[in-house]
Amino acid sequence: MTETGRLVFDAEAIVAYFADEPGAEMANEALHQIIGGESVGYLNDVNAAEIWYVLKRHVGVDAADDHLDWLVHEACLELVSSADTWKPAAAIKADHRMSLGDAFALATAQTLDCPVLTGSDGEFDAGDQVGVEVRRVRSTR
Repeated sequence: MTETGRLVFDAEAIVAYFADEPGAEMANEALHQIIGGESVGYLNDVNAAEIWYVLKRHVGVDAADDHLDWLVHEACLELVSSADTWKPAAAIKADHRMSLGDAFALATAQTLDCPVLTGSDGEFDAGDQVGVEVRRVRSTR
């Protein structure tokens, strides 16, 4: 991930980073480009909710809060309101079999006209059909 620019983060890429799963290294590189001012990163608030509940299950409420706080205040990810993306997310979900969270990640990238960073989730194969470049941190879980 050496390209500069703008990037939307899906929950799977962020969870891979925090859980040190396959793909964590690529997510780390992308986050550090944002921290270094080489890129701008975005996170839809629906995807932030996904990240928080996964982290809560695995590391507890306080750590989940700390991780989300770090993403916004230290890694400088800009939160995108679902109020601004609900309709394109609903349209994507209506036309493609996928989770609502994945539809919000794609809709955010579509709205901002930038790529989305995700994991191996096959639901993102719809990216081509909705005009979104999909970058993957891993090919398998």
